[in-house]
Amino acid sequence: PERKVGVKHVEVGSATKECSVGWVNQDAKAACAGKNCDGSLFFCVFDGHGKNGHEVSAVAAERLPAYLAAQPGGPLAGPTRAIEAAFRKTDEDIYQALGPKVEYSGSTGVVVIMDPDK
Repeated sequence: PERKVGVKHVEVGSATKECSVGWVNQDAKAACAGKNCDGSLFFCVFDGHGKNGHEVSAVAAERLPAYLAAQPGGPLAGPTRAIEAAFRKTDEDIYQALGPKVEYSGSTGVVVIMDPDK
């Protein structure tokens, strides 16, 4: 498709090994443009571990971008503070949503906050 000046395009792809019997994809991802904040873009990838890792990753991919977008002044105003706060709140949400199911499950997350003007 033709690219237009001033339009932000975000494309996300994923590959899985769905041919294994009993295998569950425990990965989750999110690519978002912060609405009503500083114009930043968020890219998040979560790799679940343990029996319920897929559920942990799903909650993280749903909640963490929203917490980033809700930071006062936007996440670019204080990226370190924004990421730390978003991860703490997301961690609380995971425990609230899944309770004891996460005792031996979890997710590793990577987050990028991009300033499209730089």
